[in-house]
Amino acid sequence: MDKLKSIKKTVVFCTYIIFGICLVVPPGASAEDDLQYWSQYLFKVYSKEKVSVSFYSEGRLTDDFGRLGYYQFTPQVRYAVHKNLDLQLNCTYLETRNNTQKNFTYHVRLEPEINPHFTFGNGLEVYFRNRVEFRSIEDKGSDNTRYRGRVRMTVPVKNIWRVRSMFADTELFYDFTDNDHLEQRTIPFGLNLKLCDAADLQLFYMVQHRKSAQDWSANQILGSMVTFKF
Repeated sequence: MDKLKSIKKTVVFCTYIIFGICLVVPPGASAEDDLQYWSQYLFKVYSKEKVSVSFYSEGRLTDDFGRLGYYQFTPQVRYAVHKNLDLQLNCTYLETRNNTQKNFTYHVRLEPEINPHFTFGNGLEVYFRNRVEFRSIEDKGSDNTRYRGRVRMTVPVKNIWRVRSMFADTELFYDFTDNDHLEQRTIPFGLNLKLCDAADLQLFYMVQHRKSAQDWSANQILGSMVTFKF
């Protein structure tokens, strides 16, 4: 028991250090690029014992909210191996375009995840999402594998209307084709709210750093996610 407490304290300490670095220090010199809105939806359609099935979808307004630049559809299956460990498999279809493209480019992905998570006595939750994306991209073939590692901290909130908790996270993207860290997403502030027994709302502000051949750019993102439970 003492050993487990020591491990949890170490996890929290390391997480705070990671957050301190990622939230304060960007991955490189960056310039303002685009203001976007990301609208996300999660439908939890089945949950029994250790297995759950969900359907995730997302749309993104880019070019200062003036253009549909991205949409995604993803069925998800999660298996709780242990109270502190989940395995998940996603199958994603998406289409995307930048602000200069007329046509969309499609992506098909298989995304296995290994996700440890911990809850502490004061209600603090630390969730690690480790995802490998095997990506097939239109005109680029299937050799586009990348890793995404995200750490999120959630703190419960009491006696503030419908607010259930606050959260912050940071996510690193590593592309194995280019052997480089090409993207970093950081949410310095987000809220989890309860709409009703069957629906929750998440609101967040994100900074998306992306690396090009010349420099890093930074997109400012306002986002929401509605979760429906059936």
